[in-house]
Amino acid sequence: KEPERAAEHLHRYLRLVPEDSEALATLGLTRAEFAASPRERLRAFMTLENALRRSPGREDVRRQLVDLAMELRRLPDAVQHLNNLIHATPNSAELEQLLGECLEAQGKYSEAADSFERAITHDPHRVKSYEGLAGAWRRHLERPEEADLLMDRMIAANDRSFQAYVARARYRQEFRLPSAAEDRERALELAGEANLQDADDLLAAAELAQD
Repeated sequence: KEPERAAEHLHRYLRLVPEDSEALATLGLTRAEFAASPRERLRAFMTLENALRRSPGREDVRRQLVDLAMELRRLPDAVQHLNNLIHATPNSAELEQLLGECLEAQGKYSEAADSFERAITHDPHRVKSYEGLAGAWRRHLERPEEADLLMDRMIAANDRSFQAYVARARYRQEFRLPSAAEDRERALELAGEANLQDADDLLAAAELAQD
C-alpha cells in the first residue's frame, strides 16, 4: 500500500502548492503504478496529461501515457504520444511496434504495416514485429507471398530463437500452410536448450509441450 499512501500525501501537498509541476508528474506516475481498474487508470491518465501540459519534455510521463492510453483504448491519444516519442527517439523498435499495434486496432492497416516494418529495420530480432507485419499483409493488404517470405526471413535472422519458430508455427497454422508441426518441434528443441527466465517465454514453452 506504499504507493497509495505516497499518492495521497502528494495529493494533499498539491492542494497547498498546486504549481509544483514535478510533484504533479510524480503523483501521476505513482497513480499509474497502482492503478488496477479502468477508473484508476483514467485518473492516472488525466493527472499525467496535466503534468505533460506543464512539462512537455517529460518523455517518461509521455511513455507512461502511451501504456495507459492503450489499456483504456484511447488509441488516438496513444498514437499522438507515440509519434512525439518517435520524433525524439527515431530508432526505437519498441515504439514503432506499439504504434503499429495502435494503428492496426484503428483499422489503418497500411500505416500499421509501415510501422511494423520500421520496427524490424531497427531491431531484426523483434519477433513480434514480424508477426504484426506478416499478419497485416496476409489479413488485410493481400500480400500473402510477401508475408510468407517475411516469416522465412525472420527465421533466417533468428535461427536460434524458439520464439521465432513458435511465431512461424502459429502463422502457418492460422493460414493453413505446411510445416507448422515441424516448426513447433524445432521450437521445443530450442526451448529445451535455453535457460528460460521470462514469464512469456516459459508460458510459450509450456504451450508447446502440451501440443
